[in-house]
Amino acid sequence: MVRRHPTRTSGRGFTLIELLVVIAIIAVLIALLLPAVQSAREAARRSQCVNNLKQMGLALHNYESSYGAFPVGLNRYVPPCTANDNSRHTMFAAMLQYVEQGNLFNGFNFSRYANSITNITVQETRVASYICPSDQTSTGPLNPPGGPLQFIGVNQSSYSGVAGKIELFRYRYSTANAANCNHLEGDGAFVISFNYNIASLTDGTSNTFFIGETSRFIGQPASWQNAWNYGEWFSVVNQPAGGAGSTPMGIAYLAARPNSKLSLADVTPIIDPDPFTWYQKPAAKEYGNHGFRSLHPGGVNFLFGDGSVKFIKQTINLNTYQALGSRNLGEVISADAY
Repeated sequence: MVRRHPTRTSGRGFTLIELLVVIAIIAVLIALLLPAVQSAREAARRSQCVNNLKQMGLALHNYESSYGAFPVGLNRYVPPCTANDNSRHTMFAAMLQYVEQGNLFNGFNFSRYANSITNITVQETRVASYICPSDQTSTGPLNPPGGPLQFIGVNQSSYSGVAGKIELFRYRYSTANAANCNHLEGDGAFVISFNYNIASLTDGTSNTFFIGETSRFIGQPASWQNAWNYGEWFSVVNQPAGGAGSTPMGIAYLAARPNSKLSLADVTPIIDPDPFTWYQKPAAKEYGNHGFRSLHPGGVNFLFGDGSVKFIKQTINLNTYQALGSRNLGEVISADAY
């Protein structure tokens, strides 16, 4: 009897060339997909950033309803207005109870100054709603040894009150404002030593910036940049040798276009001799340290006085941009201008 062997079928494998083609196709698909994934993630981060600003808008209006006026942008001095009465509490500390941070607000001793050790614990607390997810997290320390904040509790913020165009830190005094510790009065909604109610915003709340983003600069050293609870003006920490760049905390100005670059140049020659016209100088228009910036491509989110949040392109006309930052100068701004 003749035995029959089962028929053998030989399978054909992939050749090396076919395998390389498949790998190349997969690589191309991943390369096409990654930008879409990154774009979706940035859209989600930007949405959360917008939500943070809207929550702050509600908080500010609840504050105004309770106290009859919005908080002081930066409570620089309190009577009797001596150097020892330097409060430095910010608007963001004042409105904590309205952004679901009542426990933190109750932990503050506002009768003591922001640089008091009695407030160090609450001031080192990270407030999530004050940080934009697109911002680079400062890995710290935010108050490094040897720095101006080494004995002061601070934590990161991605936002600042809009102080307008007038520089308020370099020249702090005006004999015309005795009731406000002789401090200069800015033209924005949130300045130093002054606060305003809705009626004071004669330009209209829908035409007035309240809060804008002041995120960290790309490549900036991992030290403090903008604290939510301590308003002052210091040099940028850990800057390269010979640098003299400085930045305000708590408030920012509209001299420079949105997303202007970090500058290590000394700003005082730009401000001198007149803080009322410094923003007109070409160097001031490039000094991003004192301005608003974000890590969103192409612009910066701003909270308006009516509670709306709008994305302001970095290509905005500078005159329009600065007009949106004033509270009562009477500029007429078309809705299609930004």
